[in-house]
Amino acid sequence: MKALDLQRIERKSWRMLHRDGLMDALFGVLFLAAAVVGILDQTTVPDALRIVALVVIQFSGVLAMTLLRRRCVAPRLGRVKYAPQRVKRMKSLRILLASCVAVTALLVVLTALSGRLGFSFLGDIGGLHVWAIITAVVVVPIAGLALFLDYPRLLIYAGLFSAVEFLHVVVELPKRVPFGAAYAYGAASIIAFAIGIPIFLRFLRTTPRVETTEGGDSNGR
Repeated sequence: MKALDLQRIERKSWRMLHRDGLMDALFGVLFLAAAVVGILDQTTVPDALRIVALVVIQFSGVLAMTLLRRRCVAPRLGRVKYAPQRVKRMKSLRILLASCVAVTALLVVLTALSGRLGFSFLGDIGGLHVWAIITAVVVVPIAGLALFLDYPRLLIYAGLFSAVEFLHVVVELPKRVPFGAAYAYGAASIIAFAIGIPIFLRFLRTTPRVETTEGGDSNGR
């Protein structure tokens, strides 16, 4: 019975760790970075600066999520020694998350540069085919995250990215509406933040910090 209780506690802790709303907010940061690039794309700012801005904003979001989980989430979950299978899953998750951020950044950069410099990074195929390829490349890692975390809500952000890229590549919104890409990515960012931030605040409000034990803190150190 005790073993079963420990398994239940570990499973509950794992689910809470990845359902604190921070992942939703991270996607808000990713979309926000793309919106900033959409704004800079309408200016004379050098391409290198736009790429740097994109990378800095996106990876700052990853760093912020990591720190918030360590300082705000972990003390509320207490010390839990996860099973070896979960430890391996967490390592795979970090690699997948980094790949997701890198691929998203690369696609946004290539999409922006192709329009600005007059070349197609996928050759002379039609816009609809380009959109389909981009959608497939993005949906796979996000679907992997949803599977690893048992977190189907992440598929919302795959859908948002696909929709925005459709407007960007197929509809060519930036050519039709000034700062069209910024509006589209900005709307997606607002949706992600509107989902993630309230969840995170509710988590902080409803989940108290675990009482510290003698000789260690709430993280077991």
